[in-house]
Formats: sequence, C-alpha cells, structure tokens
Amino acid sequence: MQIKFIDKVSNLIMLNLLYVASVVTVIAIGSGESALIATLIKIVRHEESYPYRDFANSFFKDYWKNLGAALISNLPILILLFSFFFLPYIPLPIYIISILRHIGVIYIILHLMATTFLIPLIGRYNNTLKNSLHNSIMLAYKHFFIAVLIRIIEIIPVLLFFILQNQLLVWITLMIFILPSITKYANAFLYNFIFSKYEKLN
Repeated sequence: MQIKFIDKVSNLIMLNLLYVASVVTVIAIGSGESALIATLIKIVRHEESYPYRDFANSFFKDYWKNLGAALISNLPILILLFSFFFLPYIPLPIYIISILRHIGVIYIILHLMATTFLIPLIGRYNNTLKNSLHNSIMLAYKHFFIAVLIRIIEIIPVLLFFILQNQLLVWITLMIFILPSITKYANAFLYNFIFSKYEKLN
C-alpha cells in the first residue's frame, strides 16, 4: 500500500515537471494541459502503461486542435485584461462602462462553464474542435454542479498564491513540483465519472 502511494506521488511529480516544461512555451499550453489530463484519467482508470510515454503521446497528438481549445478556454483572461486595463480609458459614460463590465462578468462565468470539459474531451477522444466544444457545452449544462466543482478545484493554486504571498518561493516550488498535477488528478475522477456514463451508453 505504501509503495503504491509513493509510486503514485512520484508519477504525479514527474508528470507535473513534464507539464510545467511544456507550458513554459505558451503556445504549447493546450497540448500540455490536454496531455496531463488525458494521462491522469488513464491513471484513474488504471489504463496507464508508462505515464511519461502516455503524456508524450498525448502531447504530440492534435497539436493545433489543442492550441485552438486553449485559445478558446483562455478567452476570459483577455476580456478581464480589456475590462481593467483598457475599458477605463475609453471615453464612455461611467454607467456604460459599469454595464459592459457586468456583461463581461456574466459572459466569463458562462464561458468558463461551457469550456470546462473542452480540453479533457480533446485529450480523451478523437473528435473535431467544433464537436468537442458542442459536447463540452452539453456536459456542462447536464452536469452543472460538477462543472462548478471542477472550476473551484482549478482555482486552488490561485487561492494558495494569495495565502502564501509572503512565502512566494513555497508557492513556486509547489507549482513546479506537484500542485497542478494534484488538482488535475482530483478533477480526473470527476471527468472519469461523467465520461464513463456516456461510454456505457455507447
């Protein structure tokens, strides 16, 4: 039991290092995220052979599709940047700016929900980006509360950043070695729970 635990932790650390190395080049964020999630779902299902090889195979599969998914998924970041750094300098009445910000917040929430399953679907199944996005929207609609839980788990690293502001080196160390893989490993159980339901129907 103890050996299995140590083995699992070492796999999570190695996968995390591979993930961090892959996302350092921003254009590979989609592939890195997709590869990590796909590999962790395999680990949850006990399908993995060699996690590092599974990661590499997933990383180099459908690069452009993963890049497109990453751009779609990270669109809210661009909206936030525009809202806080550019919108105040546009000569508009304050109430118009306030309305636009509220619309932006609503859109961001809906967008985050709609894209919750996008990258995991691309990593797990062979499908077009358009169909994967459609399936992600449908899954988020049908499993709204699980989608919310997934998003809450995903912001744990951000929350820890604020908690450990005076110990930034600790946070950076956690991010490099284990934190992303742990949060995505927790979410892999939720992805697997949902995906398994629909696989049984087919």
